[in-house]
Amino acid sequence: VVHALFNAGLRPANVRDLARRFGMDERQLAECSMGRDVQALVDADIAEGKRQQVRGTPTFVVDGQAMYIDGVQNYLESRFK
Repeated sequence: VVHALFNAGLRPANVRDLARRFGMDERQLAECSMGRDVQALVDADIAEGKRQQVRGTPTFVVDGQAMYIDGVQNYLESRFK
């Protein structure tokens, strides 16, 4: 959810305002979304995306190959006819 909010242009101050509006614990949200552990997970996801040659979303990895939606559809149709 936090990732989607950031992609929508919201920044930490806006996220805290949003959290407050919906009765969430601001401190807990900040710890959850901006801690070192979270950054390590994000960094690992980015590294894996680069390794898999992901260049956009959505991207699916099928049999070790990065594919976009049309590629997945074509692959599945040819594979399971």
